Amino acid sequence: MKSKILLMSMLFATSAQAIEKNQINLDQIFWGNWLITNPSNSCTEKYQFKKPGQFIYQTQKKQLTGDFAVVRHDSNEKLDILVLDIKKDNGLAGCAGDMNNYQGKKSNLSLKWITKGSAEICTDDIGKECTGLYLNKK
Repeated sequence: MKSKILLMSMLFATSAQAIEKNQINLDQIFWGNWLITNPSNSCTEKYQFKKPGQFIYQTQKKQLTGDFAVVRHDSNEKLDILVLDIKKDNGLAGCAGDMNNYQGKKSNLSLKWITKGSAEICTDDIGKECTGLYLNKK
């Protein structure tokens, strides 16, 4: 299931030049703080990825916490998949007033790596249907 939080206002279908995912050492780069800024509604989503595999998500008043993993396919043609398993949702409003409760839900986001600190969010696993929204290391 794709998270409505990230996919609500994905109106763009731009294509960025990707780098080979094998250039990304996930154990070195992924931990820490990342942002997604949506220019269509001026909303910023903040992610904190902590070892061994927990995340905190914040935007506006909404906060989610849970477990995460990045699944890497053997094939270079397949994108890495960020899997979020949401354990807690504070029930408050997020971007565009979203008050949906995501507790107990899972979200899979395909990552098309642009640089070692930036990945475009895609809705397919081969990077043909991308959103124009970028997860950027802070």
